[in-house]
Amino acid sequence: MLYLFFLIKSMLSKLISSVQLNMNLEQASPIKISTPLSFMQTELHGETMQMQSWAWQSERIAFARLTHLHSPQRVQLFNFTIYPHTTYLGAMFASDWVVLNGKLRIGVMDAMPFFDTPAYATHWIQPFEPLHQTSLAIAPVYVRTDDWSYQYLSPNACMASQITDLTPLMLLWEQYLQQYLACLHTAPKATVGEQERQQMWQAHYNQTHVEVELKRNPLLHYFGRELGEAYLKEFLFSNSF
Repeated sequence: MLYLFFLIKSMLSKLISSVQLNMNLEQASPIKISTPLSFMQTELHGETMQMQSWAWQSERIAFARLTHLHSPQRVQLFNFTIYPHTTYLGAMFASDWVVLNGKLRIGVMDAMPFFDTPAYATHWIQPFEPLHQTSLAIAPVYVRTDDWSYQYLSPNACMASQITDLTPLMLLWEQYLQQYLACLHTAPKATVGEQERQQMWQAHYNQTHVEVELKRNPLLHYFGRELGEAYLKEFLFSNSF
């Protein structure tokens, strides 16, 4: 089991390297994260748990954030999200993987849409349909018992679960990200009204997630409530960037 955990950690490390490479290619500038939140470490039941985070911004990316949590025999988490600048008709890139006991509990990948017009769907939803079909062939679909978060997902979201070999999912993640960046770079300018709607969507997304996560997120248990709350409010779902 320990070997499997380190194998999965190695795979997730490759995703982290890919994120960093892609941010370099985007000419994105690193955003300084306060020291207590950029690297967090604790001991839980005799095991060291570490969590490290990074952030960037560029011409079209308002805030890209990456977090990797690792404990050798308990849990591994990979989260990479892009909040686009609202100057353009964008979408939010979301990828969130949770591995428990050496098996993927949930692996989400999506370009979450801000609008539902036909022209917007042609640009931001239809290109991901082949990737969604591939995801269905790779792994079972994760079924959420709480449906509050479904309001943000596109019909082409990947919701993988119950696999131990993450290699096919890693390749698919790269395809989702490259398709997202291609759509982002060709997105048309947004009107003032469209910019305001995107800002409201992102603010609502952050507020809703903070309210839910403050009630259930295990980070509050792992790192203590004060530090856990600061991480959720000041970094993961912050409106300050």
